[in-house]
Amino acid sequence: MRATGKVIEISPEAIKIERNVKGTVENMDFPLVKPLDKIKVGDEVGVSYITKDNQNIAKRISKVTKKKVIPPKGAKPAVNVPPGK
Repeated sequence: MRATGKVIEISPEAIKIERNVKGTVENMDFPLVKPLDKIKVGDEVGVSYITKDNQNIAKRISKVTKKKVIPPKGAKPAVNVPPGK
């Protein structure tokens, strides 16, 4: 399974993320096998995990980067023209 959210707590032993599911805020906790040096509170992360014995176990945690859309050369910006004009 996979979850994406914002890191609200992190320690060498565990990470806690907050995510929105259909308009509802949900917190998820994951124990860590080793500390994550490059992730801090406030980062947007993606977590691949499994559930075992009623506990979420993270398999992979990575920062989510927002992709910047770059228009092709020579492209003109879109202009909104109201209908009927």
